[in-house]
Amino acid sequence: MKRREYVFITWILLALFTLIIIIKTQKPDNPFLTFIWLLIPLFIVMKNKNANLVGFSKVPIKKLLAVTGIYLSISLTAIIIFEIITPTYKMLIELAIDNNQSDITFLWLNKYKGITGYILVFIISFFITIFGEELFFRGLLLQAFKRNFSDKFSILMQSVLFSLPHIIIAIFFMTPFHGLILILGYGIFIYGVMGGWAANKTNSFWPGLITASINNLLLVIYYVGV
Repeated sequence: MKRREYVFITWILLALFTLIIIIKTQKPDNPFLTFIWLLIPLFIVMKNKNANLVGFSKVPIKKLLAVTGIYLSISLTAIIIFEIITPTYKMLIELAIDNNQSDITFLWLNKYKGITGYILVFIISFFITIFGEELFFRGLLLQAFKRNFSDKFSILMQSVLFSLPHIIIAIFFMTPFHGLILILGYGIFIYGVMGGWAANKTNSFWPGLITASINNLLLVIYYVGV
């Protein structure tokens, strides 16, 4: 294995170790899916000794900045429109912080006020939760689909699969309209199709990880307040 594979394996092992520590000390909702998003790519990379199979690829900095800039701009524009129409992400944050046993991304907002809470939200998102989602969907699944199907079909397929877990939240915790925005607007369009486009352009999930982490942080700061 090359250095990139060792870096990837180390990242995953540290993320898993941190997850276990958080579960032991903070008693959050069980992050079962996060374990799946991390463990399956880890197994594939260890077996094949190739981190490119899961989108953990080296991207020229100019290309990374260009693609990420376009994706970030489009996604923020779409989020502003969606949140003006119906504050769906605000509802997600409120569901999380109103519950002391929230998911591991947002529980820090209950425990630490202000900058400390925001920093912890960003760190956990970037290195564990959003990282796991982007790794699995825009990394592993997209690369796997592209080996057998066209780029457009591959992007669409991983988008649909990515939206499936959001359906549970939409059905049980949201109004039908909020649920549609969550599934179609956020799940499929912003993070599925646009994230898939960015991942396809760079053969990596880095644009998605950066964009989703920044979007999440900005929305938390805006809705929770400084």
